[in-house]
Parts: sequence; structure tokens; C-alpha cells
Amino acid sequence: MLYTYTKLPMKAVKLILFIIFFSIFSQYSLSEWQHTTYKNLENNARELNSAAQLRAYVDLLLKQVCEDMQNQTDRTNEAFARRIAEQRHVKNCLENKHSDTMNHIHEVQQNLQMLDKELCDKNRAQQLCLARLGNRATRPGVELTCDEVQDALYHELEALKASLCKLNNKVQENKASLRYLMHVQVMQEEEINIKANSIKIDEVDCMTIRQALKYQSF
Repeated sequence: MLYTYTKLPMKAVKLILFIIFFSIFSQYSLSEWQHTTYKNLENNARELNSAAQLRAYVDLLLKQVCEDMQNQTDRTNEAFARRIAEQRHVKNCLENKHSDTMNHIHEVQQNLQMLDKELCDKNRAQQLCLARLGNRATRPGVELTCDEVQDALYHELEALKASLCKLNNKVQENKASLRYLMHVQVMQEEEINIKANSIKIDEVDCMTIRQALKYQSF
């Protein structure tokens, strides 16, 4: 009988050698191998099922955590919005009061200007009255008498002195009011600057960053 020689591919040769080696040196029978294989498959299936349940639980937990964090973030943003609105309201009230204070300062300054003018007028009238009394004091002989004109000049001088005293008191009162109003003005401006800075911090610095806070489960 003649045998024909056919050259097998290298992969086929390796496969044949592996089968021969496995059949000679294997410690397990085919039924045992099948049993072990099925058992491993069942174990893998159980592990996969447990892993799927665990993954579902983890996904649910992550979703709840993300929802809680998003709700807390929303509540914080709402609190920021209320705080910013309150600060804006207070700042507007301070600005209105500051405007009223500036109007009062302007009125007091105008009053001081009017009082200074009245003081100048009264001082000129007093100097004129004193000049007239001085001139009448130089009358010769029997002409130097205390007549009605002399009495009128004395009364006019006393009235001018009383008027000047009242005007000086008003000037001092208005100057004190002006100092107080200017102090209030400075304090109000400081408060307005503080509120403006607080609004900038909350609205620009904080809220700009917080707008990017979005939580989602993957």
C-alpha cells in the first residue's frame, strides 16, 4: 500500500500535539471537565447577577446622592438670591437716606451763607449806629443832651446787639448741624460701599461659580 505524504499547516500540527498531550497527561475525565465547566459557568452567572444587582443599587444610591446635592445647591442658590435682594434693598434705602442727607447739608450750607450775610449787614448797621452816637457825643455845650434821637440810637444799638447774639447762636447751631450731617454722610457712604462690596462678593464672585455646579449620576 502506498501512502501519500501531505504537509500539514503548522497550526494544525500544534493543535494535534496539544490534543495528544492533553489526552495523555490530563488528570480529569471528560465528564469531570464538563461538570467543572458547568459549575464555573453557574458561579460566573451568579457573580454576574450579584454584580448587576450591586451596580443597580450603587446607581440608585448615586442618583439619590446627586439629587440631594442638587436640591441643597438649589436651596443655597435661593438663599443667595434672597440675601442679594435684601442687600440691594438695604443699599437702595441707604442711598435714599444719603441723598436726603446731602439735601440737608446743602440747605444748612445755604442757611449759613444767609446768616453770614445777615451778620455782615447787622455789623454794618451797628458800626453806623456807633458812629452816629460818637458824632453826637462831640456836640458842644448845651447841645450835648440826651434827646429822643439819642434814646432811639441807644435802643437801636441794643436791638442790634441782641440780633447779632441770636444770629451768632444760629450760626453755631447750623455749624454743629453741618458737622453732624457730614459725619452721617461719611458713615452712610461707608455703609453703601460695604453693601456694594457684599453684593459683588455674593452675586459676582460666589454665584458665578455656583452656576456651574450641576450634579448628575453616570
